Amino acid sequence: MDVEEKHVQILDRNKAEWRFKKLFGWILAAIGVTLVLFVVFPKNINESGLTTGKSFVMGENTFIYANAKRYNNQTYRLGFYVSDNQLDPLATVRSKVRTRGHENGEILSSTLTQVSPDYYVVTVKQVPKKQALLYVVIGDKKTTGSGLEAANSQALLVQKAKDAGSYKRPTTHQLQQEYLAYMVQYYSKKIQTLKHKVAKNKANIATLRKTLAKQNQSLDLQTGSQKSDTKSKIAQTKSTIKQHQTTATKTRKAITSARQARTNYTEKLD
Repeated sequence: MDVEEKHVQILDRNKAEWRFKKLFGWILAAIGVTLVLFVVFPKNINESGLTTGKSFVMGENTFIYANAKRYNNQTYRLGFYVSDNQLDPLATVRSKVRTRGHENGEILSSTLTQVSPDYYVVTVKQVPKKQALLYVVIGDKKTTGSGLEAANSQALLVQKAKDAGSYKRPTTHQLQQEYLAYMVQYYSKKIQTLKHKVAKNKANIATLRKTLAKQNQSLDLQTGSQKSDTKSKIAQTKSTIKQHQTTATKTRKAITSARQARTNYTEKLD
């Protein structure tokens, strides 16, 4: 092997080594950036939480994340409405809050206040700054257990919590007013949902009646098995129309009931 060939081989080897070192450097840089992100933003990566107004199931109960307030001293107040309440009235209801769903998350000081049989307020103190989510468990001892695992906790988004200024321990009356205001809002939203349901039922009935008219027209022109099939379809269409009418009637009654409930809660507000 002559000198020129050796020189070419050495250059090729050096070039390959340089490419490997460059690739290795990029890999190290990527790992470094990832580690920095986890150190700087450990609570906000690959996580998503429930926004206010949304519901979640915990144990045998369905909760609505009603509202969230943030105070200057890193205290948060979270409201929860129990839309499907299966809580034992004799059992002690408690809350647990962490910065993460797993056991390695920081345990935060929290207290639970029962404002009414279906409304609870969880006050969380010394929440780390820029905390995007809080992992919460609410229920009896069976639900909360001795720890707080990701499997049984609910991640709640608190980044957009309403700024409420300096924290002062609320009076019972203030919490009751907060509850009443939420119930007015709850029933207002429910009324709008029910109205939409009535409108949809009305549109479905109109469509079905057009279908029924076409079926009746076809009946006069048909004979034999075709006529028998159309009669069967007509009976089915009439039955479906009746079901929609029944649903619409029940929904209108539910609207009346919701309006009355909203009025009752509104009258109790200061």
